[in-house]
Amino acid sequence: MNINLNLGNLGLGNLNALVDKYYQENPEAAASSGYVPPSRPIVAPAPVVTPAPVAPPVVTPAPVVTPAPVEYSSFDNPFLDYRDALSGGANYADINDVDKVDDYYDTAFQKAFSDTGYLADIDIIGGEGGVGGGQVDYNPTRILSDQEYRSFVGDAPAYLSDFGKTPSDISKAQQAFSSVQNLKSTEELQDALSSYYGYDVTASEQSFSKSDFGGNLGTHTNSSDSELQQFHSLVEPILKDQVSYLQATKGLSYQDALMESYSNDPMLQALYHKYDVKPVRQTDDGSTYLYDPFSFSEIRTFESKDPTLLSTALDIGKAVALTYILGPKAGLTAYGNVLGSAAAAVGTTATNMAVAASVSAILGGNPLEAALMAGLPIGQIPIPGSNGATLG
Repeated sequence: MNINLNLGNLGLGNLNALVDKYYQENPEAAASSGYVPPSRPIVAPAPVVTPAPVAPPVVTPAPVVTPAPVEYSSFDNPFLDYRDALSGGANYADINDVDKVDDYYDTAFQKAFSDTGYLADIDIIGGEGGVGGGQVDYNPTRILSDQEYRSFVGDAPAYLSDFGKTPSDISKAQQAFSSVQNLKSTEELQDALSSYYGYDVTASEQSFSKSDFGGNLGTHTNSSDSELQQFHSLVEPILKDQVSYLQATKGLSYQDALMESYSNDPMLQALYHKYDVKPVRQTDDGSTYLYDPFSFSEIRTFESKDPTLLSTALDIGKAVALTYILGPKAGLTAYGNVLGSAAAAVGTTATNMAVAASVSAILGGNPLEAALMAGLPIGQIPIPGSNGATLG
């Protein structure tokens, strides 16, 4: 029998492995034979890899965008629209109510605020408003600063910023009247007004007759159609700027703004006198009516329900006339003596009437009439154009 031991087929590596396994299982035989087990390779442990910290994503908050005020073109501007509405005037025939003519203007003014979308005044009322958690009170308008108003009405005349800050008096009205008294043509008059106000005053076109007047025209003026048309062509461009500005920056109603314009503007006083137009009339019971140039009609500013208010109004009128003729110190002393809860109802109208009466009397060459109306002693009556001389 032939035994072929083929070590090549057995494999040396496998033999060594068998020997190693044998001695590992029989350590005594390994020790007696001097067997040295092969050293095991030192395997370094795999390094512990600490994961790099992951930074949280940086989220940039969305910017708070405050809506920019709406920029209006000259063709789409609420306050310019209101000023234009003044020029068009209320339609007295459509309204057909002497007590509601001014509502047309006040409603249009409120619309100018709402049309801006962000000018409405909002107040939070707490417990005193009747709701424990507070409630929102929306006011249709609020007082604008001069700068705010000019951001809408960029061509508002510069003089309006100081309008009414210096009280008008008879000397200023005399100076204004002397500059227009002898002028005849509309062109000459508008040039004089442009020089006085510091901007180009352009006369407006007018086409109406006295029969169109809504109310009792004869109690306000006896001027002719052509005279009234010229008067309106000059005062309306001035008033539309003044009234809209006063309503916006002083919070006045239309009729109060119209009367404030007259009481504080010597040139308007001069023009009303030149064309013999009385800005206010009063009935025997004390009801008062305002001449509204824009609608060519009257506005009833006060309907008397209390006869005692008429005497109060007369006292206020005298005090204001004192102020207008002699200056603020004398007039304010007298004015303070008659002010009260009743005076508040008629004070604005009485003020306007007193100024109108003083202007009419003194510019008309009758300072005696003006002083008697004010209750002045004759020795204190100023003589127009006399540099301070008085009658005596």
